[in-house]
Amino acid sequence: YNATHSQPCNNFELELRGAGQEKPVCLLLNATPRLSPQGDIVGIICVGQDITNIKEIELKKSNFMATVSHELKSPIHGIIGLSSTIAVGPDTPKSMLRPLQLIHSCATRLLDMVSNIMDVNVLVHDKGNLRFSRDKVQIVSIIEEVVILCRHSIDKRGVPVVKDGVSLLNDVTELPVVEADKHRCTQLLYNLITNACKFTQRGYVKVTADASDERQEVTITVEDTGIGIAPENLERVFEPFDQEDTSEKRHYEGLGLGLSISKEVAIKHGGDIEVKSVQGEGSKFT
Repeated sequence: YNATHSQPCNNFELELRGAGQEKPVCLLLNATPRLSPQGDIVGIICVGQDITNIKEIELKKSNFMATVSHELKSPIHGIIGLSSTIAVGPDTPKSMLRPLQLIHSCATRLLDMVSNIMDVNVLVHDKGNLRFSRDKVQIVSIIEEVVILCRHSIDKRGVPVVKDGVSLLNDVTELPVVEADKHRCTQLLYNLITNACKFTQRGYVKVTADASDERQEVTITVEDTGIGIAPENLERVFEPFDQEDTSEKRHYEGLGLGLSISKEVAIKHGGDIEVKSVQGEGSKFT
C-alpha cells in the first residue's frame, strides 16, 4: 500500500510455500513504486533476499538459549534460597553476612538475566504461545514504584543506578485505570527507565505521561540527557542481543534484551515504542 502511494516502505518478510514443499521460503522484501515516463505509478518493484537459512539459525539459537535458561533457573533458585536461609541462621557468624549478601545479590541478578532470555524467546520468537493477563492497572502507581526502586538500586559493580549529578524525575500524577498485564507493564517501564539511567551521566531522566479519551490510549515518555543514539542505530537498539556499541571495549554492559522485550510488550498491548535521539544530547522513548 505504501509503495503504491509513493510513501516509504520498510523491509518486510514474506513466506512462500510451493506445492509439495515441507518448509516455506522466507524472503526479506523492499518495495518501491514503478513510475511511467509521465510520473504515474503503474506498478511495484520488489527487491528480495532469501533469508530462510538465517531464520532457521535464529530459531535454533533461540531454542538453545531457552533450553539453557530453563535448566539454569532451578540451581539459581537453590543458591538464592540457601544463601538467604544461612544468612538469617542463628549460628551464622557476622563475618559471613556480607559474603552471603553478595552471593544472594549476584544470584538474583543472574536469575534476572536468565528470565530476560526466556522472555525474549517467548515474546519475539514464540509469539503464538504468549498469554497476557487482563488486570486493572494503575499506571501511576507502577511508575512511582519503579522510580523509587531505581533511586535506591545499585548495579553489579556497586554503583548507584541513578548517578550523582542526575535527577530522576517523575512528572506523572494522574492517569486512568487501564486493562493490561500488570507484570509486563512493570517490566516495560523498569527496562525503559533503568536503560535511560544507565546511559545518562549528568542532567536528568524524566518520566511524563498523558491520556487520550478520544484515541483510548495512554502515552508514556521516558526522556533523558544521556549520550544519545546515532541515527543509523535507532532501529537496531530494539533487536534482541544487540546494542549500539558492540565492541569488546564497550563501556556499558548488558545483554541487549531490555528494549526488545519492552517493544514487544507494547505491541502486544496494541501500542508501540518510538525513539527520537540526538547524539550527545539525549533520547526520548515514547
